[in-house]
Amino acid sequence: NEIACALGCEQGQSCREAAEVLCNGIPFEGDIPGYEEARSVLQEVPVLTIGCDSASLVKPEDAGAFIITGSHGGVIAGRPDYGIAAEARGAVFNDAGVGIDRAGTRRLEVLDRAGIPAGTVDAMTACIGDAVSAWESGVLSYVNLQAERCGVKAGMTVPEFGERLSL
Repeated sequence: NEIACALGCEQGQSCREAAEVLCNGIPFEGDIPGYEEARSVLQEVPVLTIGCDSASLVKPEDAGAFIITGSHGGVIAGRPDYGIAAEARGAVFNDAGVGIDRAGTRRLEVLDRAGIPAGTVDAMTACIGDAVSAWESGVLSYVNLQAERCGVKAGMTVPEFGERLSL
């Protein structure tokens, strides 16, 4: 960010180098702004679309909705067959930079087996942990076979994915 750049941080620096530079900054004084993960209705028609900053906020009663999360699309440690807490009409996650062996997209396979169309947004197009960001600016990086059967392709926006679910 601008403050880190002003202190001398540069893209490509090691974390250690950046930390040393940041230690030269003036410590923040004041109240730290609060943050809570959120759930919201992003749209009601043509498909009920629910945004959850974390996949942990998805509820079983969200069944039938198009669920947009800010969570990574990787499988959950110790729960390799877990996809999402509701029988969603469709689901979107963040690819979190994809990672080694496409780790940030592996949940798509689990959801495919469950019959749920799903995709990930490119982490460079939407903030991780922010469902509204995924909805407003996210561009799909990967989709599963169920999503492809609905006409969804990588490169589409998240609202375009939702439109395909309503056809």
